[in-house]
Amino acid sequence: MKNHFTALLLLLTVLVTGCGEKSEEVDPVLKTDGASLQLFFEREGHLTRLVDRVNDTLQVRWKPEWSGVVSEKVNDSTYLAYVALVPGIYHTQLNEQISNGNVQGYSRYLMFRATKNYTAYLATFYNNAILNTPVDRGRFTGRVIFRNMLTAEWKISEYENGKLVSGWESR
Repeated sequence: MKNHFTALLLLLTVLVTGCGEKSEEVDPVLKTDGASLQLFFEREGHLTRLVDRVNDTLQVRWKPEWSGVVSEKVNDSTYLAYVALVPGIYHTQLNEQISNGNVQGYSRYLMFRATKNYTAYLATFYNNAILNTPVDRGRFTGRVIFRNMLTAEWKISEYENGKLVSGWESR
């Protein structure tokens, strides 16, 4: 009787462990909070890429608003996070900000694609209106240039009411 009980117990153990769902461990998606994105961005040395030279003495420096990250889930393993960029006009010889930048016709964001790794893009939104307020991506009509911060490859996409109308990519 003891042998039958042991055999039955062994058979049940094999059935339970053998028929159970096999689940592969999936790496968690990276965090999309401002502190995590800022750490990655600065560690990769991307901050110096947020400077536009106007002339010998003036620069536009784009400052990320890390406290205002907006993220959206694309699928189970991908999030997109947007960080608004605020322009400032700097005098290079004095190394000081001389005015708040006010740009018309476009606005800039950092866009992070977070999966197992981060990919950072500079996203420039263009339309015919004056964009001095945050872009509503769900209703945006205009063009967006996405430039990969690491490879400098870019993609231009056209949107109408938040929907992709056309897009192409540089090689």
